[in-house]
Amino acid sequence: MHSLRHALLLALVPATLAAQSASALRSIRSLAEDRDRLAQLTGASTAGAMLRDGTRIDSAATALHWLRPELHLVWNSALATSLNDGALWSGRGASILVRGGATFGWHNVRLTVAPELTASQNAPVEVIASRVLTWSRWASPWRTAAVPADLPLRFGDAPFTTLHTGQSALSAQWDKVAVGISSGNLWWGPGLRNALVLGNQAGGIPHAFIRTPRPLHSRLGDFEGRLIVGALTESIYFDTIAGNDQRSVSGLAFTLAPKPLPGLTVGLARLVIAPAGGAGETLAHFADAMTTWNGGNDRDQLSSLFFRWVAPESGFEFWGEWAKSRLPTLRELLTAPNADQAWTLGGQWALPRSDGALRLQLEFSDLAQSLVFASRMPRDYYSGHAAVQGFTQRGQPLGAASGPGSTDGWIALDRIRSKWSVGGFFARTRWENDAFYRERFPNPFGHDVSIFTGARASRRFAQWDTQGALLFERRDNYLFESGYLQPFSRGQRNVSNLRLEFSVAPRPR
Repeated sequence: MHSLRHALLLALVPATLAAQSASALRSIRSLAEDRDRLAQLTGASTAGAMLRDGTRIDSAATALHWLRPELHLVWNSALATSLNDGALWSGRGASILVRGGATFGWHNVRLTVAPELTASQNAPVEVIASRVLTWSRWASPWRTAAVPADLPLRFGDAPFTTLHTGQSALSAQWDKVAVGISSGNLWWGPGLRNALVLGNQAGGIPHAFIRTPRPLHSRLGDFEGRLIVGALTESIYFDTIAGNDQRSVSGLAFTLAPKPLPGLTVGLARLVIAPAGGAGETLAHFADAMTTWNGGNDRDQLSSLFFRWVAPESGFEFWGEWAKSRLPTLRELLTAPNADQAWTLGGQWALPRSDGALRLQLEFSDLAQSLVFASRMPRDYYSGHAAVQGFTQRGQPLGAASGPGSTDGWIALDRIRSKWSVGGFFARTRWENDAFYRERFPNPFGHDVSIFTGARASRRFAQWDTQGALLFERRDNYLFESGYLQPFSRGQRNVSNLRLEFSVAPRPR
């Protein structure tokens, strides 16, 4: 708990320095971003909404400006339930993330230094040791040599504190292109709760980038794009082999808002991961996302197509994302389009009310795999082939919070006014279902399923945004402990967990 107190004290330092020259980050999944998306249902610009960047600041002011601090607190009573918490791993007990720093602009160059300090109480929680001899005991027991991934169920057995470069970036920007380096989070795609290729379930990836600084206009419509190359970090809770720790990641994403179809945006996102021996070899993989289209034994890839359609006249939007871990042949696409896939569908509707709106949100994601070809076993989503750590960063998935083999459904209703909001939500998540069918005695009563019900609220002040949520989780058959046929001779294990979330962030101008 000492580390939590230190993190809280650190959060006060930037605030005392800020005085008159302060700026703010427009953080991914912040209240400010939520209000921006709500405004798009009534006609605001949708530029940048599907290629989100955690290093974006609220103004392009030059000279030195302190970044007002952000604080995110999570408390779990019984389980390690971490949901889109970025670099923070929310184990059992209290966990906290503090972010602050400064930004400096000079001509077309900008330097933002926004480190993140995290602390996790990491109280005891039941786990099962890995069954792979060369892996850490904390590695996931559901990951095997055939479907490996760096996804520990618990990050060791002691409290820990980490310091990350966070939402930091150095960039040079011109009229049509920007280049630079960054460690900030990226969210590609239209999802509110889950991004299938790249989201903020894990911490940001240190990477170099080329991107469009604003939408580029063409006869077809408005175009935005980003190309990255970066380095992924293995957690210390995965394996004991030092020679395989380095991985490169090459990413490509672009969107097009067609002129003939107002309100529609379509896009593509790709990640290609390969083992790498150092910084030079990592940079050599810069173009992998554009050149590696047919797999191979030395690359792992994820690709997705997505869309978002906004109808401001009715206050409604609809979105979807379809991802593949292998690019199919034309014949496979026609005969078995569901092979090696994951998908998300969602919608949002805001009914105008006095000084605000009544908003309904729904989203459903499915990452579970089907046995389509008898001669080819499907790989679990996010698992690796060329790189055993898979599509992970420091032990967490790069994409959807629900993880590989999951299905996730979510519905929320909120009453929103200019200064506050209050609402409730319901969700159901089925965890690691592909691994469940690899159990020795899978049965219809053994699926590991969480039912979430909760309430959330927000309050906007002149300089600050606050939001919080209280979530009740009922998890049945935790770790497949169903009591029926008893895999590994374990009895039934149903767990009730209470998750409390609270955040304070600067209100962007």
